[in-house]
Amino acid sequence: MKNKKADSRLLSPWLFLVLAIIGVCIVIGVWIFYSIETDIRFAEARALSNRLIWAVSEEGYLREEVLGNYDIMRGAGLEDEKFIRAGFFYFNLTIVEPEENGEEYVLKSFWAGEFDFEIQCRLLGKPLAKCVYDEFRLLNRSNPNQEFKVKILAGSNQIGKKI
Repeated sequence: MKNKKADSRLLSPWLFLVLAIIGVCIVIGVWIFYSIETDIRFAEARALSNRLIWAVSEEGYLREEVLGNYDIMRGAGLEDEKFIRAGFFYFNLTIVEPEENGEEYVLKSFWAGEFDFEIQCRLLGKPLAKCVYDEFRLLNRSNPNQEFKVKILAGSNQIGKKI
Protein backbone atom coordinates (compact mmCIF):
# COMPACT_ATOMS: atom_id res chain seq x y z
CA MET A 1 0.00 0.00 0.00
CA LYS A 2 2.94 2.32 0.28
CA ASN A 3 3.55 2.33 -3.49
CA LYS A 4 0.10 3.70 -4.57
CA LYS A 5 0.29 7.00 -6.39
CA ALA A 6 -2.69 8.92 -7.80
CA ASP A 7 -2.58 9.67 -11.50
CA SER A 8 -4.55 12.78 -12.52
CA ARG A 9 -3.90 12.37 -16.26
CA LEU A 10 -6.99 10.14 -16.67
CA LEU A 11 -9.22 12.54 -14.70
CA SER A 12 -8.71 15.57 -17.02
CA PRO A 13 -10.56 14.27 -20.15
CA TRP A 14 -13.60 13.29 -18.05
CA LEU A 15 -13.60 16.64 -16.31
CA PHE A 16 -13.69 18.51 -19.64
CA LEU A 17 -16.41 16.20 -20.97
CA VAL A 18 -18.64 16.85 -17.92
CA LEU A 19 -18.02 20.61 -18.16
CA ALA A 20 -18.91 20.55 -21.87
CA ILE A 21 -22.18 18.68 -21.18
CA ILE A 22 -23.10 21.15 -18.42
CA GLY A 23 -22.29 24.10 -20.71
CA VAL A 24 -24.39 22.71 -23.57
CA CYS A 25 -27.33 22.13 -21.18
CA ILE A 26 -27.12 25.71 -19.89
CA VAL A 27 -27.03 27.13 -23.44
CA ILE A 28 -30.04 25.02 -24.50
CA GLY A 29 -32.00 26.02 -21.38
CA VAL A 30 -31.33 29.73 -21.87
CA TRP A 31 -32.21 29.49 -25.57
CA ILE A 32 -35.54 27.77 -24.81
CA PHE A 33 -36.40 30.27 -22.06
CA TYR A 34 -35.72 33.36 -24.15
CA SER A 35 -37.44 32.07 -27.29
CA ILE A 36 -40.86 31.66 -25.63
CA GLU A 37 -43.51 34.14 -26.76
CA THR A 38 -46.20 35.07 -24.27
CA ASP A 39 -49.76 35.66 -25.50
CA ILE A 40 -51.90 37.19 -22.79
CA ARG A 41 -54.49 38.87 -24.99
CA PHE A 42 -57.43 36.88 -23.57
CA ALA A 43 -56.35 37.58 -20.00
CA GLU A 44 -56.00 41.30 -20.69
CA ALA A 45 -59.39 41.44 -22.43
CA ARG A 46 -60.97 39.59 -19.47
CA ALA A 47 -59.36 42.00 -16.99
CA LEU A 48 -60.64 44.99 -18.97
CA SER A 49 -64.13 43.48 -19.08
CA ASN A 50 -64.08 42.84 -15.33
CA ARG A 51 -63.11 46.45 -14.65
CA LEU A 52 -65.99 47.66 -16.80
CA ILE A 53 -68.43 45.34 -15.00
CA TRP A 54 -67.20 46.75 -11.71
CA ALA A 55 -67.66 50.30 -13.03
CA VAL A 56 -71.35 49.94 -13.95
CA SER A 57 -72.66 47.50 -11.35
CA GLU A 58 -73.07 47.64 -7.63
CA GLU A 59 -74.44 44.58 -5.77
CA GLY A 60 -76.55 43.50 -8.75
CA TYR A 61 -77.88 46.98 -9.44
CA LEU A 62 -76.95 49.46 -12.14
CA ARG A 63 -75.12 52.43 -10.67
CA GLU A 64 -77.45 55.41 -10.88
CA GLU A 65 -74.80 57.79 -12.23
CA VAL A 66 -74.09 55.55 -15.25
CA LEU A 67 -77.13 56.72 -17.22
CA GLY A 68 -76.17 60.36 -16.67
CA ASN A 69 -72.93 62.11 -17.55
CA TYR A 70 -70.62 59.29 -16.43
CA ASP A 71 -66.89 58.99 -17.04
CA ILE A 72 -66.51 55.25 -17.63
CA MET A 73 -62.72 55.49 -17.73
CA ARG A 74 -62.53 57.02 -14.27
CA GLY A 75 -65.22 54.68 -12.94
CA ALA A 76 -63.29 51.63 -14.15
CA GLY A 77 -60.02 52.91 -12.72
CA LEU A 78 -58.56 53.48 -16.19
CA GLU A 79 -57.65 57.11 -15.72
CA ASP A 80 -54.51 56.81 -17.84
CA GLU A 81 -56.05 56.71 -21.32
CA LYS A 82 -52.69 56.31 -23.06
CA PHE A 83 -52.99 52.54 -23.14
CA ILE A 84 -56.35 52.77 -24.91
CA ARG A 85 -55.03 55.32 -27.41
CA ALA A 86 -51.93 53.21 -28.11
CA GLY A 87 -54.06 50.89 -30.22
CA PHE A 88 -53.71 47.73 -28.16
CA PHE A 89 -57.10 47.76 -26.40
CA TYR A 90 -60.76 48.32 -27.19
CA PHE A 91 -64.04 48.16 -25.35
CA ASN A 92 -67.67 48.71 -26.19
CA LEU A 93 -70.16 48.76 -23.33
CA THR A 94 -73.83 49.10 -24.22
CA ILE A 95 -76.70 49.38 -21.76
CA VAL A 96 -80.05 48.43 -23.23
CA GLU A 97 -83.54 48.18 -21.85
CA PRO A 98 -85.28 45.05 -23.11
CA GLU A 99 -88.84 45.60 -24.31
CA GLU A 100 -91.62 43.08 -23.83
CA ASN A 101 -91.92 42.51 -27.59
CA GLY A 102 -88.30 41.30 -27.73
CA GLU A 103 -86.78 44.52 -29.04
CA GLU A 104 -84.09 46.40 -27.17
CA TYR A 105 -83.82 50.13 -26.60
CA VAL A 106 -80.25 51.44 -26.25
CA LEU A 107 -79.99 53.72 -23.23
CA LYS A 108 -76.26 54.38 -23.10
CA SER A 109 -73.17 53.28 -24.97
CA PHE A 110 -69.50 53.71 -24.11
CA TRP A 111 -66.55 52.80 -26.30
CA ALA A 112 -62.86 53.57 -26.55
CA GLY A 113 -59.89 52.26 -28.49
CA GLU A 114 -59.43 50.81 -31.96
CA PHE A 115 -62.87 50.42 -33.51
CA ASP A 116 -61.75 47.72 -35.99
CA PHE A 117 -61.30 45.28 -33.10
CA GLU A 118 -65.00 44.41 -33.48
CA ILE A 119 -64.14 42.97 -36.89
CA GLN A 120 -60.82 41.46 -35.84
CA CYS A 121 -62.49 39.58 -32.98
CA ARG A 122 -64.57 37.60 -35.45
CA LEU A 123 -61.56 36.60 -37.57
CA LEU A 124 -58.89 34.01 -36.90
CA GLY A 125 -55.19 34.71 -37.07
CA LYS A 126 -52.23 35.32 -34.84
CA PRO A 127 -51.78 39.06 -35.42
CA LEU A 128 -55.48 39.83 -34.85
CA ALA A 129 -57.10 40.99 -31.63
CA LYS A 130 -58.60 38.57 -29.13
CA CYS A 131 -61.84 39.59 -27.45
CA VAL A 132 -64.14 38.70 -24.60
CA TYR A 133 -67.91 39.18 -24.83
CA ASP A 134 -69.99 39.48 -21.68
CA GLU A 135 -73.72 39.95 -21.36
CA PHE A 136 -75.58 40.21 -18.07
CA ARG A 137 -78.59 41.86 -16.48
CA LEU A 138 -78.75 44.46 -13.73
CA LEU A 139 -81.72 45.84 -11.83
CA ASN A 140 -82.70 49.45 -11.31
CA ARG A 141 -82.15 50.35 -7.64
CA SER A 142 -85.13 52.74 -7.48
CA ASN A 143 -87.46 50.37 -9.42
CA PRO A 144 -86.43 46.70 -8.94
CA ASN A 145 -89.00 45.60 -11.55
CA GLN A 146 -86.99 47.37 -14.25
CA GLU A 147 -83.96 45.54 -15.55
CA PHE A 148 -81.17 46.54 -17.87
CA LYS A 149 -79.10 44.33 -20.13
CA VAL A 150 -75.42 45.20 -20.26
CA LYS A 151 -73.31 44.03 -23.22
CA ILE A 152 -69.53 44.32 -23.08
CA LEU A 153 -67.05 43.59 -25.82
CA ALA A 154 -63.46 44.00 -24.61
CA GLY A 155 -60.43 43.28 -26.77
CA SER A 156 -56.67 43.26 -26.62
CA ASN A 157 -54.05 43.02 -29.33
CA GLN A 158 -50.96 43.32 -27.17
CA ILE A 159 -48.90 40.25 -27.92
CA GLY A 160 -46.21 39.59 -25.36
CA LYS A 161 -42.73 40.21 -26.68
CA LYS A 162 -39.87 37.82 -26.58
CA ILE A 163 -38.09 38.17 -23.31
